[in-house]
Parts: sequence; structure tokens; C-alpha cells
Amino acid sequence: MIRKLLEPSTTDDLITADQKRKLSTDVNEKLNYFIIKRGFGNEALALFTEAMIIIHQTFAQRSFLAKKALLNWQVQFLK
Repeated sequence: MIRKLLEPSTTDDLITADQKRKLSTDVNEKLNYFIIKRGFGNEALALFTEAMIIIHQTFAQRSFLAKKALLNWQVQFLK
């Protein structure tokens, strides 16, 4: 699912280049979220958290834009 967001035409207008870089890093690199005897990998967890926020925002924006487009399409019939 995250890889689909990284495809060029899917979310170009919704995700910045920096956000795509963070998502790509989260997906493509093997990150250690917990290391025995050392504890949590705070940098990996921070990147994961940022990636989840980006995904949530992108889905919310996409949903809003789809509803807006539908409403605008319906309004044209009232004119």
C-alpha cells in the first residue's frame, strides 16, 4: 500500500518530495524498531511515526478531494 503512494502519478499533488523520501526510506530500508539489550530504536520509530502521519494525511486529503469533485459534479446539474 505504501509503495503505491510512491508511484509518480498517484499522489504527486498530495505528497511533497521530502515526504516521499521519508516514505521511501521507511519502506525500503530495514529499520530496527527494537534492539535487544539496547532498547528502542528511537530514530526508526520517529521515521515510522512520520510515515504513518503522512499516510493518514494523504488518505484524508484524497478522500476530501474525491468528495469535493463529486459535489462539484452534482452542482453543475443544478445550474
